[in-house]
Amino acid sequence: MNITAIRGIMSPLMSSMRLRLREFIRITSYRALYLTNRVKIRGDRNAVRHSSSALIKTSTIHINGNNNQVIVGDNSSLESVSVVINGSGHCLQIGAGCTIRGCAFVLEDDNCTISIGDMTSVEHHSHIAAVEPHSTVTIGNDCMLSSWVDIRTTDSHSIIDQKTQTRINFARDIVIGDHVWIGMQVLILKGVRIGRDSVVAARSICTKHAPEGTLIGGAPAHEIKNNISWKRERIGSKEKTSSN
Repeated sequence: MNITAIRGIMSPLMSSMRLRLREFIRITSYRALYLTNRVKIRGDRNAVRHSSSALIKTSTIHINGNNNQVIVGDNSSLESVSVVINGSGHCLQIGAGCTIRGCAFVLEDDNCTISIGDMTSVEHHSHIAAVEPHSTVTIGNDCMLSSWVDIRTTDSHSIIDQKTQTRINFARDIVIGDHVWIGMQVLILKGVRIGRDSVVAARSICTKHAPEGTLIGGAPAHEIKNNISWKRERIGSKEKTSSN
């Protein structure tokens, strides 16, 4: 039997083995998700998708509705994270290489999205909520969120104009650009946009947009310094750093 014939026989066998291996990895990963976390899903066509290189442990995922997705990218680590999804058509997407510890994600009503870019970190007791139909929270790549950060698209309750008897405080989207550092106990309210390379000082309350490369702080937050950037590492007083 020549090499061509052997290859013709082996090729379908190898393809079948690869498919079986992929299915084994998928099932093993799926079982591991349930064994190491508390997962409760009610409804139809809901999915929790993560690669074999992603780590999810001691976390809680509760989904109640239809057509919802939780997607975790390659080499991301989620520890003691809470995900609560109520409604339909929601999507929580976490990029590659993220580190998220002790954060709570909430999506309510319908068709809301929380999107976190690659290489972003979020620390304990932070809370990110996309609530009211079609609301979105977008956080860029290489962002650093400290502990007790609160980001929400909604006021949660209605404010009514007495003359018109109509609501005046509907939800608005939040956008945080690439490479943004958000300090401890910061509150980011609906409609805020923060430009890339910016820093938000601890305990600030953000109600307005911040341009790129801006240090903001206070309650409400205001510009303290512009034309800045930042690095995760602590640089010595005599060292210089190159620009990003």
